Amino acid sequence: MASITKAVLISRSQMETESWGQWIGRRLANGAVLRLEGELGCGKTCFVRGLARGLGISPDYDIVSPTYTLVNVYQGRVQLVHADLYRLAEPVDAESLELLDWLGGDAVVAVEWAEKLHPRDWPAESLVLRFEVGADGLRRITLIGYGLGFQDLVKVAAHKADNHLSEAG
Repeated sequence: MASITKAVLISRSQMETESWGQWIGRRLANGAVLRLEGELGCGKTCFVRGLARGLGISPDYDIVSPTYTLVNVYQGRVQLVHADLYRLAEPVDAESLELLDWLGGDAVVAVEWAEKLHPRDWPAESLVLRFEVGADGLRRITLIGYGLGFQDLVKVAAHKADNHLSEAG
């Protein structure tokens, strides 16, 4: 059974959400898979914009959600594959979307609306990011690391989040 670790990050603005994405992007290695979940407008694409910067992707690239193309690929220190499954009505398999090779490859893969990909297609090691907007307007990004590869990242993120809250409060 895969090891699971959890942390909650707080964001007060788009800039902070991007900053969290950049912070995580700097720490990812080839082959990392991120599963982004949450309603429309909760910060998933904003996070991926920061993630791209953390992966060394040039600010000249306009990182937008590939809602109609389904997948965008960007070159940086590590290649980023950004998928958006919003338009899909029901769960589909990775092979039909031509994502299977990406999920097992060297790129960092970030999938928005990850819950629309069939659960059997996710690798054992992945990072789930659940985005929620609270009644207070704050965004809560719950990180759930599946597998030992994400255990340290999530623990460090939890520590950083605790320090961030004590500095802001």
